[in-house]
Amino acid sequence: RADPDALLGSPKTFVHLPITAYSEPVTAIMGSCGRGLAVKRDVAIGDLLFVDKAWLVGNYEDLLEATMKQIEDCSDLQLHRLMELYDGTNGAKPLVEKLLPGRVARNVPLEHPELDEERMQRILRFNAITRWSLVDGELSSTEVKGDRNEGSSRTGHAAGLWSLASFVNHSCRPNVSFSFLGDVLTCRATRNLKAGDELFVGYVRLDRPLAFRRKELSATFDFHCTCHRCILEEALVPDGSQYLQQIEQLTQVPSKDKSFPWIEAWSSLYRQIEYDISLSIKQRGKELDEDLSLANSLDALFETCWTPEHDQQREERLKHQEELRNNIARLQGRAKPVGFEHPGREDVYSMQLQRLLCGSYSSVAMESARLWREVGSHANSARDCFWVCQQLEELCPATCLHAHWAGEWATRSWKHFMREERLNISKKLPASPMPSELLRAASYARRSFGQCFGPRLWLPQAQHLGWPIQLVAASLREEVAAVKPPPRKPKQTRPRRMKCYKAASICWNDARHMEVEMEEVNRPTLKGEEAMSEFSA
Repeated sequence: RADPDALLGSPKTFVHLPITAYSEPVTAIMGSCGRGLAVKRDVAIGDLLFVDKAWLVGNYEDLLEATMKQIEDCSDLQLHRLMELYDGTNGAKPLVEKLLPGRVARNVPLEHPELDEERMQRILRFNAITRWSLVDGELSSTEVKGDRNEGSSRTGHAAGLWSLASFVNHSCRPNVSFSFLGDVLTCRATRNLKAGDELFVGYVRLDRPLAFRRKELSATFDFHCTCHRCILEEALVPDGSQYLQQIEQLTQVPSKDKSFPWIEAWSSLYRQIEYDISLSIKQRGKELDEDLSLANSLDALFETCWTPEHDQQREERLKHQEELRNNIARLQGRAKPVGFEHPGREDVYSMQLQRLLCGSYSSVAMESARLWREVGSHANSARDCFWVCQQLEELCPATCLHAHWAGEWATRSWKHFMREERLNISKKLPASPMPSELLRAASYARRSFGQCFGPRLWLPQAQHLGWPIQLVAASLREEVAAVKPPPRKPKQTRPRRMKCYKAASICWNDARHMEVEMEEVNRPTLKGEEAMSEFSA
């Protein structure tokens, strides 16, 4: 209520909320990337992990001066928590569990380190979090009033210092997401996590190619990212310079030439990128099993699917591939396929891997969806929104970006359905029920809103998107898997009977009828060879 625009992902300055920190499900660890946070118990998608109150918020270039002033009036515990943040030299120092925000610090000796402006500047550089917002489906830093300095990528943007969130390490395929409510940061799980799993979040925009991500991470945080996604993308994705040149050419087209063929060029470019990546995975499929680093990265990322529905899709795809191989071997006169003993990593992970790698160029599909929406082609826009949602499921699910495009998919599908209904009314045709694709999109959007912002806050999102009451009601319909009915027992053949009335009567009781047995007609059957030829034809 205090900051609804922040919840909806639109730019606005911070609002201070009277909320305390909460960190019961997480604990401090020393992980592979140094100090970090992990979950104590199993958590599901959308579960709240911690709530962190900002130590300081404001314009990024003014944080240093404001921090030095606030230090003079803060308590010893607050000062100790501030100095525990990473400054480039204390990465190997373990964290004290009782000193984390949201914990009761009793009988814990507090250090009194020396304060200097240089160290505080390093702490702000490595730990200040820029508040991300959505502007027309594009992630951008929330701008605040102030003078801009081109020396920093975060200058002129709203930022804050959250001590607990600063201990979450980076990954280009995170498992948690941050959302902002005023000066309060909430962290939710974006995947099913087991007890002991470390928390990871993206420090930079994740819908960008590998070179852009590594360049920004190196310039801002002084490290070269070698996460599992970066390893796979470096080995499998072809040179993206040609794609970047085509994107630059499309963006420089003059306004008079922006027509339907130009918009279709954006969709064609994304399909070309998707085809090239799938071809690269197919050509280098054996390396996914032979190369140890690629095999470990695939197992770490895709051993468990995002949702049970994805597990079922994977099993159905593997079953279909096995049937194809067996059919080919049978046509070749063999009992089993040659050189195939069990499904490899290419067979098991190909779909998820393709979507993850295509996510680096998902901005192309986003641009295509926006352009189709502007010209009123809701069917094409809904198709591109569906593409974007597929990439974000593997890239950064249950985030504000994912929820936005899930809502766009449902909205465009509804607009297309209403246009078709108006055409039917003009042709005096009967009204048609909502198609299954629209029900699926609406239900998908509702779940995405709930996983990102909490199950109670999906309705304000729907109202912000302008959903009618019919679409809101459609989103509440859960998709029920089709259950095959049990096979019926064959009925015994009985002689057919027909009721013949000799005389008509007004009253049923006065009607007299008789039953006449109909002899079964013995139809001539075809011979075996003729029946087989008919079946073959």
